[in-house]
Amino acid sequence: MELKKYKLGEIAEIIPGYAFKSTDFGSGNNIAIKIKDISPYSVDVNSADRVSYSPNEKFKVIYGDYVMAMTGATIGKVGRILSHEDNLYINQRVCKFVAKENICNKDYLFYILNTNNFKQFVYNNIDSKAAQPNIGHPTLYKYDILLPDLISQQRIASILSSIDEKITLNRAINQNLATPDHSLVMVEVRRAA
Repeated sequence: MELKKYKLGEIAEIIPGYAFKSTDFGSGNNIAIKIKDISPYSVDVNSADRVSYSPNEKFKVIYGDYVMAMTGATIGKVGRILSHEDNLYINQRVCKFVAKENICNKDYLFYILNTNNFKQFVYNNIDSKAAQPNIGHPTLYKYDILLPDLISQQRIASILSSIDEKITLNRAINQNLATPDHSLVMVEVRRAA
């Protein structure tokens, strides 16, 4: 398999989030994805803040998109949107990646952005260390990536996605097993009494 070297800026567009006003938060039909909502590999929209303002469509994220924290102690963490809601927008200091489909498979890029190599690049290239670390999208664009051909990317991403689905299913099963069924506990307590 032949690999070709690219800069991240050659294979993807990085869109930084919208700077919502503090008055936008608290109510509304839209959801603002903040850094706190990103946990490695996914985004929790259930605890995300509601906003009343609808920014430009470029700030919108949909199922399968992924975002990254650009500031703070968790700078570089990447999570995928797993919600089917159509009212999700990225907040400032969160960015989304849009792969150029003729060069890079979207899912393949997600796995590249979750490698230790990419995380190390982020930590080594922080633009500002003042109060908290920050990285800008122009710096992210400089990251070097070795890509196989598009068909190989799709095959690799498909295998990794299949493994991720199995891991997610196993976690759900384990969580269900760990959560006691209180109705069964009450029946046992009554029998014992």
